[in-house]
Amino acid sequence: MSGILFMRAFVKGLVFQSLVFRSLAIRGSVLKLLGIVPFALVFMVCVLQSGETLASDRLAAESPPTELAGGVLVLGDSISAAYGIDKSAGWVALLEDQLHQQCPHIAVHNASVSGETTAGGLLRLPDLLARLKPALVVIELGGNDGLRGLSPAQMQHNFQTMIGLVRESGAEPVLLGILIPPNYGEAYRRLFEQAIADVARDEQVALLNFFLTGVAEHERLMQEDGIHPTAEAQQLLLSNAEQVLEVPLRALCGSLDLSARQEALDDEEVFAKIITVS
Repeated sequence: MSGILFMRAFVKGLVFQSLVFRSLAIRGSVLKLLGIVPFALVFMVCVLQSGETLASDRLAAESPPTELAGGVLVLGDSISAAYGIDKSAGWVALLEDQLHQQCPHIAVHNASVSGETTAGGLLRLPDLLARLKPALVVIELGGNDGLRGLSPAQMQHNFQTMIGLVRESGAEPVLLGILIPPNYGEAYRRLFEQAIADVARDEQVALLNFFLTGVAEHERLMQEDGIHPTAEAQQLLLSNAEQVLEVPLRALCGSLDLSARQEALDDEEVFAKIITVS
């Protein structure tokens, strides 16, 4: 009896299976189509998401990094703007390369403009301080004030105002001084030089008396105009500047080694005067 019941159940199962398979055969194409649609949608979403990720990564890689705050700002004229030579050969670019090797976290911003005066530098300084937030500001101006015969008293006032703005921003100022040719007259020359010296004394700021020491007196290190240094002179300019930059740069970097600068002096003695304020 149990065998008969088993056989009946088995036959019914076969019939049911046959009906199911036939139904599936009729609807197979529809089911396959319905099955493909969600799979295709999922695949498209994955591809799009993958494409967006790759595009985002590429954009992040190609986007310039955010400028580092707390770096060095150089506010100068054509001497620091590398007038007449390749910009990458200028003393500021050489400083940047040197710092990049030893202190990559210190950014160097060169805001020097050919023909700039102390009045022009003062006009641009507030925006530069707000945007770049430097820790050290190197002011290399005054040469064009002298060449244009502008008032030494006004130049001194401009320097003092710039130094005040730099300190108010929390940065440290340093001055790279300049001298003017004797053909401007002894009286004007004395007023010009005294104005810069008075600023350094009154404002208690480090000053390199003559930035072009070891350069201006050598014709081979000056361009044909007799005013702007050649590419060959830039390492010497950097060595001159480092006389007043070494201490504040060490404070920023912590492990700065500027001993290699002596190799670039090419046995030329540097007579630059540094006004040390107690």
